[in-house]
Amino acid sequence: MIIREFNEADISTLGKLAQCFDLEFNCCERIGGFNIDIFCEQLDLMKNMIRAWLYEDSNEVFSALVMLEFINPFSGLKALEELFWYSIPKMRNRNNLRLVRCMEEYAQSNNIEYIAMSSMRDVNSDKLHSFYTRKGYKLNQSQYILTIGGKKHEI
Repeated sequence: MIIREFNEADISTLGKLAQCFDLEFNCCERIGGFNIDIFCEQLDLMKNMIRAWLYEDSNEVFSALVMLEFINPFSGLKALEELFWYSIPKMRNRNNLRLVRCMEEYAQSNNIEYIAMSSMRDVNSDKLHSFYTRKGYKLNQSQYILTIGGKKHEI
């Protein structure tokens, strides 16, 4: 098993992992549902901002930590913000925490000034809160969503 960095050919693989994430946790319901084609199109548009680490075995990717690198328009600080972090259930173990270590090492060696990680409501929130707190992350904000118009994309 190896961890490697994202390349453009991984966009469809990341789309499939994001779809698995949504199917397992129903996390996109409040924002109109998940559409893999739109997701992959948007990743392609953002490919220069994507920093991702993929855990694979025999060319099969089973876990990915996907971040966006950008300059924060409020502060001017160089940031890495999580887009998603997902591992297929049978491969969830402490080894996936190595993805975070790789991302943090990237941040240190590339002059990143802060990292923002997320946790979805009711998705391992206690475990993630404890993990992030132990690593020195501080809770910064909560997000509330109001769906307007009820638009739903079909999968």
